[in-house]
Amino acid sequence: MGFYENFEKLCHERGITQVCSKEAEEKLGIKKGTISAWKRDRAKTPSSKYLKLLTERLNTTMDYLLGETDDPTNYDDPDLIAEQSGITLDHLYGDVKKSINFHEATDKDALSEMPYILELYNQLTYEDKIEVIGYIKGRLSTYPSQGKRTTA
Repeated sequence: MGFYENFEKLCHERGITQVCSKEAEEKLGIKKGTISAWKRDRAKTPSSKYLKLLTERLNTTMDYLLGETDDPTNYDDPDLIAEQSGITLDHLYGDVKKSINFHEATDKDALSEMPYILELYNQLTYEDKIEVIGYIKGRLSTYPSQGKRTTA
């Protein structure tokens, strides 16, 4: 797909139902006349100024807007990546940068929860702590051992 098709698809996915409308103008910060011109001349590529604005407002990449990839996900956005499920990894197709960004964002998200988890853990009795550790070890034993860190 080309620029306009990808742009229109993203707008719809982001809740902008009428692409050439006042709503789109307000949400994207681009005059609806400009958007209409893109629609009329679908072969035209917007200026880099507009592309940069669209990547920010639609949280995507220039590669997607320009039709160079079918994946609209902005893998440089750690908040977005941290929200993705593990199934997302199946769709990275060996792209090392995307995989690294995904793992870094997920690890960062998990680490941000650690102080809270430790605070809760420290409120437990000794017996409850042993039970929690047993539960975690039991859950970990259900994972394939390949590539997983084992506990003693």
